[in-house]
Amino acid sequence: MFNTPLETGVRAVILLAEAFPAAVSLDCLVAMDHVVVHTKDFGGPDSLHAASPLRIAEPFARRELVRRALLLFRSRDLVEEVPRENGFAWQAGEAAAPFVECLTTPYHRALRSRAAWTVRTMGAMDDAAISEMLRTRALRAIEQEDGL
Repeated sequence: MFNTPLETGVRAVILLAEAFPAAVSLDCLVAMDHVVVHTKDFGGPDSLHAASPLRIAEPFARRELVRRALLLFRSRDLVEEVPRENGFAWQAGEAAAPFVECLTTPYHRALRSRAAWTVRTMGAMDDAAISEMLRTRALRAIEQEDGL
């Protein structure tokens, strides 16, 4: 179940439930999905997932997976696609809060805690600021690897 629409969708529902009533763009949600499992890289609590050296590129490769996850979970009323002036955004659906409350494993409790941190940290950022944050982080990682 690793890196499937199911796993990614659960994280998306948790993030959107935490952000509710705000709606976020697909690009923002892709970034938040990355940050929520690698919080330590961004000055937050210990990360939920291992610190793979390839994690820097994850947000750039996961857009389609997150989109597929959102479509799957939209069919269950857990997320909604809502129109905005500049396109569409995603918001927690009517069934999101009860669904999230049922996720009581230690992993899911830790994920919910990190989702709250992620939303607090990134909630006020627009898409341009998020893109710049990820781009700068990737460039720094490349420079460190090259010894620049």
